[in-house]
Amino acid sequence: MAQEKKYAAVKALLEAGGISRIAEIFDYVSKTNIYKHLGVGYLTFLKKLDHPGLFTIEELITLADLIGVEDELLHTLARKEAKTGKKKRKK
Repeated sequence: MAQEKKYAAVKALLEAGGISRIAEIFDYVSKTNIYKHLGVGYLTFLKKLDHPGLFTIEELITLADLIGVEDELLHTLARKEAKTGKKKRKK
C-alpha cells in the first residue's frame, strides 16, 4: 500500500515535469524494489542511473509500467540525459 502511494507520487511528478532525471525517481522509490523487478544486479543498476543511456528499452518499459506512466516519458528522459552526458564528456 505504501509502495503504491510512492509510485503514484512519482507518476504525478513525472507527468508534471517535476522530475528531470531518472535518478530523481529514487528520491521517492526504493532502488532495491526496482533493480529486482528489472532483473539486473545492484551495481549494474547504479551504473545505469549514472548513465541512463545504458538502460535497455525493455528496462525502461518495465520501469514505466511499475510507475504507471507512458514508457515514452522515461525514454525521453533517458535520451535527454544521454545527450547531455555526451556534451559534457566532449568538453
